[in-house]
Amino acid sequence: MRKLILDFDGVLADSWVECFHLISKKNKLTKLQIDSISENFKKFRYLVAKPYGFQILLEILLSNDLTNVPAKFFNEQANWDEDSIDVFHRDFFQSRENIIKKNGRKAWVDMNPVTDFFKELKRKGYNFKKYILSTKDESSISIWLSENNFEVDKVYGSNSLKGYENKFDFIKKTFCHNSKKIFIDDNDKFIEGFDWVGINCDACHAGWGYSSKNGDTVENIIKKLNYHDLHN
Repeated sequence: MRKLILDFDGVLADSWVECFHLISKKNKLTKLQIDSISENFKKFRYLVAKPYGFQILLEILLSNDLTNVPAKFFNEQANWDEDSIDVFHRDFFQSRENIIKKNGRKAWVDMNPVTDFFKELKRKGYNFKKYILSTKDESSISIWLSENNFEVDKVYGSNSLKGYENKFDFIKKTFCHNSKKIFIDDNDKFIEGFDWVGINCDACHAGWGYSSKNGDTVENIIKKLNYHDLHN
């Protein structure tokens, strides 16, 4: 059976509101600060592949100097070492768990509304083995899936990706090369420059997500899934 491997943030869930809430609370922003940068946070959300990037983006936006934000963002990334990233991620994920405990699962899920692609995916009910492959933590993804009544065979989150160079490396080493696979992600750096054909995988750009500059539409990718479903 064909395997469908899905990114989460941007592809299935429109999660920028929740991410902005967490990072704003962590930095104790005032309402004035929140109002002043929220639109630009959404605009430049595509730069962030891992949670520590939210801190980098926030600091750039608070500086009020928006000249060449992408260059500043990637330059600042080089100043973070692995230990600092791990500490930040533990605190970030704990903050998410605290919100879920305090306000309930549904309130948190409502901060991460479904995308149009997810609606179509759920409606179609494709006969694929389904997996999530995301830099988000497994527990929150599982809660979101449960609240939205969507079953997958396995969730691979941030802990699963440790020790792998990237998502391509993970897919290459985790799934049998002979099995036919479809991978959908909105982050260009997880898609471009890899030998997807060599591992029997059709990699699709999700143009409706955050990180894709050359992505495809929901309609076109659904058409691809329809084709694969017919030839499963």
